[in-house]
Amino acid sequence: MTFTISSVVLAGTWAGDRYAWAPWQIGARAVAAALGLAAFVASQRRVAEPVLPLRVFDARNFRLSSMMIFAAGAAMLGDIRRCTSRVSRARRPPAPACCCCR
Repeated sequence: MTFTISSVVLAGTWAGDRYAWAPWQIGARAVAAALGLAAFVASQRRVAEPVLPLRVFDARNFRLSSMMIFAAGAAMLGDIRRCTSRVSRARRPPAPACCCCR
């Protein structure tokens, strides 16, 4: 699970900042996250006491509320990242004027 979360965080951090959204580095992180999630689900199906019993996803309300919570969390995380970068740019002191910059 750590591998999956790390891949998602790296893809979200690098996309649009270090790399564009389409290069192979971001695609590889997305594929790695999907494979890690599939491996986690497969391992949780085999163990006697899983971390999160998969049968809870059989309930329609639980499935829908989980998707809504995920979407709200992703939106808030994106908004917080955007707001903090705007605030840091607004608080930055202006560059000193010099004869070569005019």
